[in-house]
Amino acid sequence: MNEDREALNNAQPQLFIDEAFWTEFMRNGFYQCIHKEQCGSTQCLGLNTAYIKKYGHQENILTPLPKINSCD
Repeated sequence: MNEDREALNNAQPQLFIDEAFWTEFMRNGFYQCIHKEQCGSTQCLGLNTAYIKKYGHQENILTPLPKINSCD
């Protein structure tokens, strides 16, 4: 882009989500991973109620991601 590089804007448009969505979303029962306190992920929603009902918590299969030290 050479001299036009400052014109580049890769920002995503702002997303507006109706509040009613979150009420329904939370009914799924996410954030139930047994490792959530030790996990370093900031993106994972954990297991939800339907998954746990079908497969269990799978604590012997799932492992938490390491936490990243922000001072490094």
